[in-house]
Amino acid sequence: MSSPGSTSSTLAAARARQLVDRYAAGEWRSRLFADLVLDELEARGAAATVVDIGCGGGFDGSLALQEEIAARAGRLIGVEPDPETALAACLSEVHRSILEDAPIPTASVDVAYAVMVAEHVPHPDRFMAKVADLLVDGGVFLAFTVDVRHWSAWASLAFDKLRVKGVYLDRLHGKRGEERYSNFAVHYRLNSPAAVDRHASKWFEVQTINLFRVGAEDYNLPAVGRPLNRLLDRGLKLVGAPGSNLVIRAVRENRA
Repeated sequence: MSSPGSTSSTLAAARARQLVDRYAAGEWRSRLFADLVLDELEARGAAATVVDIGCGGGFDGSLALQEEIAARAGRLIGVEPDPETALAACLSEVHRSILEDAPIPTASVDVAYAVMVAEHVPHPDRFMAKVADLLVDGGVFLAFTVDVRHWSAWASLAFDKLRVKGVYLDRLHGKRGEERYSNFAVHYRLNSPAAVDRHASKWFEVQTINLFRVGAEDYNLPAVGRPLNRLLDRGLKLVGAPGSNLVIRAVRENRA
């Protein structure tokens, strides 16, 4: 799916509104995020070089979506620091490291994306400097992450600090990496519009889009807590509070 304006410095208003509405209507978030990546690839053609930051386990857990992106890209480079996370065969090249240490040449990448990675970045200035280095002028970085302004981020950070998050998720969903996603330490230092602007505006023109859906965090709550969560969400929506997911689109400015 492509839309006019997808190669501009900001996502077209109609496309952004469509994204917000599809998410609010209950559409699977991974499909929405993948469509944004595919839009960028369609605008750039079949020879585009793409970097999947945090590539292990597929695109937001979907191998099918990762393969779809790989099929539309010239090359799909994967970066995955966790040595235990399985990698897909569709990746053209893999670096088992954090992004900052990956030996990806300067100005060699057209599109880079990170799905549920930004919340784990401890040094956002270094991270964004690396993204800026590897992208060509006009290249695009897309990130899909948790919005720190939402209560779910505060709860996740508190559980992490108290060292009970793993136990909670094990009891709720099953064993880490097998029956549920692998949880890693969270920092939330690149997870609000203000933080993204602060850490990325030196190199990028930045756009952020907040996604809100009633009951979006039901999956991370026991059944007994879900009705209360939905009631809370309706109240937050009425007062215009942000939702739990944040989309970041950053266009690399031309080098001097």
